[in-house]
Amino acid sequence: MNLIVIILLGLAAFSGIALRSVELANGNFVFTFDQGADLLAAARIIAEKKLTLIGAEAGGGYAGLPGVFHGPGYRYILAAVSFFSDGNPYGAMAVLWIFQMLTAGVLYMTARKVFSPVAGLVTVFIFLISPACIGMSRVIWAPNYAGLGIAVYLYILLTEKRDGMRRAAVLSFIAASLYHFEIPYAVAAMLSAALYVWFIEKRRSWRIWIAGLAGSVVGVMPMILFEIRHGWMMVRGLHQFLTNPSVVTMSSPFDISGNIRTLAYAINTLFPPVSGLAVWFWPAVCCVCIIWALQRKTSQKARNGFAGLLCILFAHVLVFVPYRNPVYGHYLVVSSFSLILMVAYIIQEALKTHMRIIAWGFVSALALFALLLYPRTIIADYHDYGGTVKIKGKTDAIDVIYRMADSKPFSLLVFTPPVYPYAYEYLLQWYAKKIYGYLPGTEKKGDVYLLMEPDPAKPWSYKGWLETVIVDGKIVDTVKLPNGFIIEKRRF
Repeated sequence: MNLIVIILLGLAAFSGIALRSVELANGNFVFTFDQGADLLAAARIIAEKKLTLIGAEAGGGYAGLPGVFHGPGYRYILAAVSFFSDGNPYGAMAVLWIFQMLTAGVLYMTARKVFSPVAGLVTVFIFLISPACIGMSRVIWAPNYAGLGIAVYLYILLTEKRDGMRRAAVLSFIAASLYHFEIPYAVAAMLSAALYVWFIEKRRSWRIWIAGLAGSVVGVMPMILFEIRHGWMMVRGLHQFLTNPSVVTMSSPFDISGNIRTLAYAINTLFPPVSGLAVWFWPAVCCVCIIWALQRKTSQKARNGFAGLLCILFAHVLVFVPYRNPVYGHYLVVSSFSLILMVAYIIQEALKTHMRIIAWGFVSALALFALLLYPRTIIADYHDYGGTVKIKGKTDAIDVIYRMADSKPFSLLVFTPPVYPYAYEYLLQWYAKKIYGYLPGTEKKGDVYLLMEPDPAKPWSYKGWLETVIVDGKIVDTVKLPNGFIIEKRRF
């Protein structure tokens, strides 16, 4: 029976890896506002050879946090990848996949060292089939690139006990450095580390805390330098956010119930979806299992490790439940990785008792759901053209415009729901210029092509753009592409 279950788990894990690899196989991946903006910034770093102290603005400028920016580290990673891949976004997609596989390896080492080899294997299995973790492998996005850094943070937090000052400096540096990918990661990670060191390890030497503070300062040094140069912009923005609710545009202040639902949703997405289950089913199961695990008599190392994971969950509750703006699922990746480790430990302990049948049944059920769902998803996603969202749809639309122009000079104006056409600007520079040898203008002069990406939520909105921004010009031709784009040629 155990051999059959192990084969089942292996096949399910392989299906999770295969689902992560769809974009690598077909070369067609999501390429929208965020990907275009970050790759344009990376291209400027390469072209201008100038260092930058900030990354993207928090929430893309829509988070109600004026003057708050993520760190520049993610864009430096993209710049390095773009340099070696000649600007091809596929390179960033491949590196993301490699990072995710390394993340699985680091999580295995963490669980193995803190708990046992069995817990390590269960951790990797859950990570590979988890829908939330699979999603992190399939979109070029700063929060998705953070997985490896989070795994390393957990490894150092839970396993490294020697040389307290050096460990405190390195741990706090890595925790703070997560702000290069997503500021909430850094906030939750630093608070988690502080709670663990103070309450679980009971290390209260001022030298350790000074070392930790120094590591944190070094981790966010680009932000500090930027703040000094620009009049403490972020400090003023945070003060405004905390003291003036009118700057909050995304949600009602202190939407505690909504934030709690997001925490529950993050737990649900760790496991393959099962229709008919209540949203609170998996959170309730996890709570019951955690209470059971706390009563187990095991090694001091395992108890401390489990307590450390609880500190991480508690820190996330402290940070995000009272958070004024919406809490998005990707804010909670640190807690999601921690919960995977906790589940692996619980299964390990259950296998030692009369509950082993339930433990085998649980992991077998996860494997079955993955095997029933993922192969069909892999086939469907491999053949999914992606409409206006994925890169092939955009490059195909650009090809159509250049063929219509027939090697003659032209201008191109783009309507896209996010307003800023960063994705198209990047593809014109990297793809169109390389293939066709020239770039279109941006003035309403001569032949002008209008590339319109209809908003699925408001499919008529591009007409308002035509009436208020374009206004005039003689319509020469209009083409509606099968992928959803509308191309209109006008002569001015």
